[in-house]
Amino acid sequence: QWLRGEEAARDAGAPFALLFDTDDIVGKAVDAPGSPYALLVDAKGVVQGEGWLDGACVWDALARAHGAST
Repeated sequence: QWLRGEEAARDAGAPFALLFDTDDIVGKAVDAPGSPYALLVDAKGVVQGEGWLDGACVWDALARAHGAST
């Protein structure tokens, strides 16, 4: 399910970057409850959404923000 959201966000041209936090440095800094976990951060550095990648909520929010349906 999360892959559909990621593909929709990419197809819509949504600008995003993925961080693979293999050493859990960022995860510890933001107190992430587990992995995979995602934060949707806007250009001003404000967290606009967060959640588990397997729930697709972050990808869906990003795709919707750019006019795509998932």
